[in-house]
Amino acid sequence: MTSIQSTSPPSLHATSAPLFNEGVPKHSPPAGTLRFTVKEEDYGDAMDFLNDAAQWNRTPFKLDSDEQTKTDFGGGQGTYRTITVNFLPDNADGTFSQQQSNRVESTKRMFQGRMNSADISNYAPTQ
Repeated sequence: MTSIQSTSPPSLHATSAPLFNEGVPKHSPPAGTLRFTVKEEDYGDAMDFLNDAAQWNRTPFKLDSDEQTKTDFGGGQGTYRTITVNFLPDNADGTFSQQQSNRVESTKRMFQGRMNSADISNYAPTQ
């Protein structure tokens, strides 16, 4: 499968606030962001699904964070990966056009649909 190429290289950095408090995600991300938490063994498929959905909907994104946590988010004790991506706005002023906002929402729905079809649970908060 191919991956999405953005105009700038992916940038990995820690978030300023922890995503978890005693194994419970804190809050849902903003609309231009997608955060998902999967078991370690589902990580590769989840990333493939995200790349496919983003490419299909023409929604480039930048990887914001990729964190590992050993806990139980409801799928049993184990290693979980929490990935946060930011979709790139299409307006010069850094905002999303209505068309781009619709494509981002379509990307999110397609991604979650592929996850559901593969029986991969997303342990992040509902968006």
